Amino acid sequence: MWCFCFLGGFIIKAVISYKYTDTSIVELSTVLSAIRDSLNKASISTYCVFLDEDQSDASCQKSYSENMKAAFDNINKTDFLFVVKHSNKCSEGMLMEVGYALANNKPMVLALHNNIRKTFLSEMTNHIINYDSIESLKIGIDNFNFQDIEMDDDFID
Repeated sequence: MWCFCFLGGFIIKAVISYKYTDTSIVELSTVLSAIRDSLNKASISTYCVFLDEDQSDASCQKSYSENMKAAFDNINKTDFLFVVKHSNKCSEGMLMEVGYALANNKPMVLALHNNIRKTFLSEMTNHIINYDSIESLKIGIDNFNFQDIEMDDDFID
């Protein structure tokens, strides 16, 4: 069971997981920066491959396996995984991050866009923020009680 309390500053750490493939750089930057800023406002330190690894030009871009290793390394050091499900399309990388986090007993918060028809991810956590715009997602993050995040007992061996 996970239980958090705020003592000031960034004491909770989260990895932001998202669908990168087929999403525009502008959209990724806008959405992920808003999420990072909202989580930081809630005293949660974040790691996000897109924002924290230098992907600015082709000479700096890492391979998929290097990005996944960086994500896994950060999941090992994090308190929970913040998953953004904004498309009905699947993302191999995001699903690998979710599986890795669950296998390592990391709690998951799911930000689920209202246009998603069905996803099994909503069955893997009790911590869901529903949203229909970046603004409503920011409000959802602001109103979410991150102090009460626990690993859902149904997913622990």
